[in-house]
Amino acid sequence: FQASAPLFVFADTDIFAKAPARLTAAGVSDILGKYIALADWKIASILMDEYYCTAVVDLETKAIRTVKDNLKEIAAGEKDACEKLMYALILSGLAMQMTGNSRPASGAEHHMVHLWDMEVVNGHLDALHGEKVSAATMLVLLEYKKLADAIRRGACRVHAFTDGDTELLQETFGRKGILGALEKENTPELLDDVSTETLSGALPEILKIIDLLPAVTDMQEMMSIVGCVSRVRDIGLPGKAIEESLRLAPYTRRRLSLLRLRKMLTY
Repeated sequence: FQASAPLFVFADTDIFAKAPARLTAAGVSDILGKYIALADWKIASILMDEYYCTAVVDLETKAIRTVKDNLKEIAAGEKDACEKLMYALILSGLAMQMTGNSRPASGAEHHMVHLWDMEVVNGHLDALHGEKVSAATMLVLLEYKKLADAIRRGACRVHAFTDGDTELLQETFGRKGILGALEKENTPELLDDVSTETLSGALPEILKIIDLLPAVTDMQEMMSIVGCVSRVRDIGLPGKAIEESLRLAPYTRRRLSLLRLRKMLTY
């Protein structure tokens, strides 16, 4: 549903600096997920000439860096640091308004959360939005780094898109009675407009973009400082749902992400 942006945001530092640690960690988690969102946006701009605003990206990147540099202080509840976190979260909302969509703040990591919220591969997850974002961020980051390693070794192969998820979509979204809405969301299929030649030629640039993402161990360390969730089991998601989540998450939004491009890659 189309939403309207708020006219004002009232955020009292004296209140949110004393928020339960779990809530603060969830806020940090949502910011750390922007690493994936911005990488996906850059890749989409390369492959499909999608609108890409460097000014918005610079604002988001600065916000992420500010939070990253103040993690210990945020965890300690220091007012100035918590205020920087709040500014980063509000800026994320402003970035979406400036762009006209959620591209600057939502990539494959949020598509996975949307999938879990739909409860097509899982039951109800008793977790905060930010907690689900950080668990999804780790899954996506692991997959992207795996892909980067394959590109670097010359072990990544590009092939034309073929719809191999039909049966799985029927078993999951079909069982929930929302397959028709899902098909409408994804028609026409974005990957039909990505040629194998274009994707093959873009692999070196995609590798550079992935290499700019934090290492998996660095992301885990950042999350641990503030107490962010980093494992799917911590949000109640069974391990057997991981592969299905990676396959189905791209269908929740008609938006190009590297996770969606996996359907044209073998590695």
